Amino acid sequence: MKSLLLKDLMAFQSYVKTLVLFVLFFTILTFSMDDASFLSGMIILWMAMLSISSFSYDQHAKWDLFAQTLPVTRKQIVQAKYVLGLLFVSFATVLAIILNMVVSSIKSLPIEWNVLIESNLIIGIVAIVFLSILFPLIYKYGVEKSRMLIIVVVAIPSIVFIYFSNNNLQLLNNVTSQTLLAGGVLAAIIVMVISYIISLKLYTAKDF
Repeated sequence: MKSLLLKDLMAFQSYVKTLVLFVLFFTILTFSMDDASFLSGMIILWMAMLSISSFSYDQHAKWDLFAQTLPVTRKQIVQAKYVLGLLFVSFATVLAIILNMVVSSIKSLPIEWNVLIESNLIIGIVAIVFLSILFPLIYKYGVEKSRMLIIVVVAIPSIVFIYFSNNNLQLLNNVTSQTLLAGGVLAAIIVMVISYIISLKLYTAKDF
């Protein structure tokens, strides 16, 4: 699996400059706001979606066909994609926390460590759930056919969030952030395990 991960990471070398520019742009943009959490959402979700690009690289290079001649199993190939997604989200979450600290310090904004860490972890959990929903769709329909479905998966939670915000429906008033975080971690694990099982079944059944 290590070789499969290195293969995907090497394919993203050309994205390094884009990533740096993206982070710099939104870091500078955040200085015009009083809340640095905007930066966290953009970085974590963008990095999560970036892992989807590995499927596009594989498709264009006809990697899946070539992989059948290598001493790797289909199970390892699927596992590598999920580990890649987790690595990207984890890296983005840590980076977001660090940048939030830097921006808040420079702007002399108060830093509430618990809130900072918990809010970024929750965004990371949301990103993992997104990937868990998207991966089986990509294995089923391919990257190109799944693009519209990807938009829907991203848009629906956003619309729901905006609806609840506009209608001031405070359903989680009595839920502590620790409880929400623990529940989110459990839900993410369950969703990802189910997602992995479905993806593995779909990929194993494919003919190349």
